[in-house]
Amino acid sequence: MIIFKGVTEDNKGINIYSLYENGINVLCKIIDGYSGLCSYATRMTLNPGFVYFFNHFVNVYHRRFEVWNEDETKLYLKIDIVDNPSPNLETLDIHKRLRNFKYSNKKDFDAALPLYEIFCNNLYNKRNCIINPDDVVVDIGGHLGFFSYFAICRGASKVYCFEPSEDCAKTIEDNFASPNLMLEKSAVSLLNGEVTFYYNTNSSMQSSIYTPELGNGIICKSTNLNDYIIEKKIQKINFLKIDCEGSEYDIIESLSDEYLSNNIDKICMEYHFNTDGRIYPMLDKLKRCGFQTEAEGGGDVVNSELGIFYAWK
Repeated sequence: MIIFKGVTEDNKGINIYSLYENGINVLCKIIDGYSGLCSYATRMTLNPGFVYFFNHFVNVYHRRFEVWNEDETKLYLKIDIVDNPSPNLETLDIHKRLRNFKYSNKKDFDAALPLYEIFCNNLYNKRNCIINPDDVVVDIGGHLGFFSYFAICRGASKVYCFEPSEDCAKTIEDNFASPNLMLEKSAVSLLNGEVTFYYNTNSSMQSSIYTPELGNGIICKSTNLNDYIIEKKIQKINFLKIDCEGSEYDIIESLSDEYLSNNIDKICMEYHFNTDGRIYPMLDKLKRCGFQTEAEGGGDVVNSELGIFYAWK
């Protein structure tokens, strides 16, 4: 028997324990109560006589805690937790596309995290990088489409979304199809052609052309952004969002100084693999083209391997 013991005072964690004599192997999950997406999961053994504490580090209005057997055929425990002061996705979901989100990959154990980052924490909508009504937005690393949809909720007139994974691209089509959204089933890199894209089934947001250790490689289309801009005659990009697990260096390198200087207003980028100051030539190019830059933690000094920075004019 698995017993629920209580809720923490801040309502963000719970304690459970097991009365099975030899312990029991379980899958513990934290589910977003609005979209139905998983934000955390772990496999573990619950031993009798021990109390286990589970906490959720993102403040959201409605979460559901579940304990399953190993193959998810039997649900032992389900507890809904409501945190009134926290952001409520229902009120942020302008066009009501997030409720009971359609997503076939039930093994993706942190799919709700980018949803929380984008809608609840405004990760891509701060500093001087704000999406305004009628903006033209480019979303590189579309994943499940949350940022593209966020841009549409903010009133963007056009969103160009690049996503190489067939599974993720279909999810975007199933949930966010719109005349304002142009979905390109492609990676973005220096190349026009094909690249190998490595897909992480258990954490789709970590998929990349630079993570062969994942093992699940698929051949996908690759697009040079500068060439795409010329082909599509995109005269202005008001907001460029880049989260592509390592391709950001090639993408900025591919853009001409002239276009960066005159045709892009704001950039929000998640950077990766920043070793030995790899990011600084990219930041120098942006500054040369008239951008001010600031890292998520403040200032323009970037010493971490992974992080966020903002650039604007």
